[in-house]
Amino acid sequence: MKKNVWSEDKKRTINMYPKHLQEITFKLNTNFSLNTHFYWSDEQKKNLFSPSRVLNLTSDKSGLERWRKKVGMKEANRIVNYSIDVGKLMHEYLERSVKKFSNYQYLNQPPMVSANRRDNAPFAVELGEIILEKGLKDKLEEVWGIENKLYFAEHFKGIVDLVGVYEGQPSIIDFKQKRSPQKKEYILDYLTQMACYGMAYNWMYKTNIRQGVLLMVTHEKKFQRYILKGQEWNHFCLDFIKRLKKCIKERDTNA
Repeated sequence: MKKNVWSEDKKRTINMYPKHLQEITFKLNTNFSLNTHFYWSDEQKKNLFSPSRVLNLTSDKSGLERWRKKVGMKEANRIVNYSIDVGKLMHEYLERSVKKFSNYQYLNQPPMVSANRRDNAPFAVELGEIILEKGLKDKLEEVWGIENKLYFAEHFKGIVDLVGVYEGQPSIIDFKQKRSPQKKEYILDYLTQMACYGMAYNWMYKTNIRQGVLLMVTHEKKFQRYILKGQEWNHFCLDFIKRLKKCIKERDTNA
């Protein structure tokens, strides 16, 4: 049985990480969502749109349909299901790692549950390590919230990956894994999603977040980062509001 290796501050085990990641430390700020335990009501679960549903209902799917026809439905489903599984595992790894490196939770536990019994876990860990090293290490200055349930009045609800201070700016931080590098025109919905989470977090916790940080890693292990701010932030907030209104109108019309 391997002996545990402890961090320099003696607060958490670190032997499950490569050496260049072992002493990452994130500062906790419990003045916001880390100090609350919010759960949606049954009514909210039933009636509020999620950002993913809004984006799905209002997105152009012609490119996706062409790809499905090109590779065949069986292969397309296999690729999609594989990517979904890798994405869920990578998110679990990153969520638990951020909590561990901020001395919040999982201090004596591994960053993934039963990794040896999950086929895609080793690969998901490799992708997560890239985001930790290139996207969060020495950049994430404070952690305000991790996997928080959010809502905005009677309009929409969602779960945000990470909220905190990133390179000096309060930010919504989103993790994505993709099969190949992405051009900006292929990630517009991700930018809209970050903006809507920012609106909800600001509404719930009286913050003034106006920056989104999209951290992506490809299955070829290439890292990409996109920062949404300024007038672009405003643009994508308005984009989500417009698309949400369309969904609400269609729902009410068909009720």
